[in-house]
Amino acid sequence: MNSFKITYADGNITITNMNATIHEATTYYTGTSFNFGDTAAHPRDKMVKVVFVHQIINNLFVSQKNIFANYNIYDENGTWLNTFRDMIDVEEFCKQHQLAMLNNEL
Repeated sequence: MNSFKITYADGNITITNMNATIHEATTYYTGTSFNFGDTAAHPRDKMVKVVFVHQIINNLFVSQKNIFANYNIYDENGTWLNTFRDMIDVEEFCKQHQLAMLNNEL
């Protein structure tokens, strides 16, 4: 099970867990609208699109726009740390910086 930070067009953020790779989660969520309405603040439907998906690996956020894109690594403040061509390099980066991976299948 992997953890993902989902960012919406209006700035809302949710954290969710799912059995998916970063590519699968990005494909599933990006561009999809979710309803944040039917509340006191928004009594009608408020459909908001997902604009970005990050995989959370020990306080680091890994993103991939599509299957051919590089993996970008950010810290919890959104500061870019590094870019890699494949997940093996991401795993090596985490080992070198003594960061435990959430699991072996990312």
